[in-house]
Amino acid sequence: MKGLSTASIARLFLKLGTIGFGGGLAMIGLLRHYLVEKERLIDDTKFLKGLTLGQLLPGPFVTNYVEYYGLLLKGWLGSLTAVISLLIPSFLIVLFLSFLYFRFHHYPELKSAFGGALPVVIGILAVTCFRMARVFIRRPTDLIILIISFLLLYLRIDLALIILFGGGMAILFDRLRFGIYGLDLFTIFLVFAKIGVVTFGGGYGALPLMEQEVVNHHHWLNLTEFTDGVAIGQLTPGPIAITAVFIGYRVSGIIGSLIATIAIFLPSYLMLLILCSLLRRVEDQPLFQIFFSGTRPPIIAILSFLTIRLIITTPLSPLLPISIVLYLLRTPIPLLVLLGLACGYLLA
Repeated sequence: MKGLSTASIARLFLKLGTIGFGGGLAMIGLLRHYLVEKERLIDDTKFLKGLTLGQLLPGPFVTNYVEYYGLLLKGWLGSLTAVISLLIPSFLIVLFLSFLYFRFHHYPELKSAFGGALPVVIGILAVTCFRMARVFIRRPTDLIILIISFLLLYLRIDLALIILFGGGMAILFDRLRFGIYGLDLFTIFLVFAKIGVVTFGGGYGALPLMEQEVVNHHHWLNLTEFTDGVAIGQLTPGPIAITAVFIGYRVSGIIGSLIATIAIFLPSYLMLLILCSLLRRVEDQPLFQIFFSGTRPPIIAILSFLTIRLIITTPLSPLLPISIVLYLLRTPIPLLVLLGLACGYLLA
């Protein structure tokens, strides 16, 4: 966005990285709340385009989204500022918990408090899905793509394939309608860059390959330590791939944490820059716009499907309807998250 300073972008995404407990799904609701509704930096069309591109690229979805939105706001510098600012809080939290873990071989029992944030996250996400559907599900063909996307999600079809399917269906409908450390540090970098390149399906998709590399191949951690590292990663506001900080710290301390974090997020960032450069050449083409219009229903279907699954698998809590009502009444999200953390801790 023209006129938005780099410092303003840093403050915004630093705030999001601090309050975004609940993983990637929670961050989607936060991103839309601040970028579209509160600050009005982008519109829903650009927001959904970022979700689409983020789903199609390798690496953690959240950082892919943020890199794209930062690129829209202030070019490559905005993109880099946004993703670094988002990751700093999680990086510092995991670094601190990693220190505690390897010094005392346990991590603080914070799960009860963080568990209280989950109903709030689901409530925010449910409202976000509803609002996006109200904006973008307008035509019968959008509804058809949305329903089919739900069915494909139930059948466990890959998310990227569902999004591509939605774009292809939109083109098809349109055509039918119109008739047509030295070595250690270098090794850390290579291992996590490899994970960042070949992992599709978000941060959780990185975990099997991460386990294979760091536990079975390089023997940097045993299975118990790796599992504890994943748990620590889940206690933070950032994506699950922030577990790289824990592993890097185990191998080469703070510098290892930094190298591992950069390496796992760098590939998707570079790919995003290249892809956005290519998109600028074709985004005004009618066929491309039709394709992207078809990717919106699958994105909404994915978010709604995951929200429903969270509601089904999460123990019933009065915090869920309360958080929905409070969010609809425009209660600030940081207050909602604090409410969830406090209730989770008090009810433990």
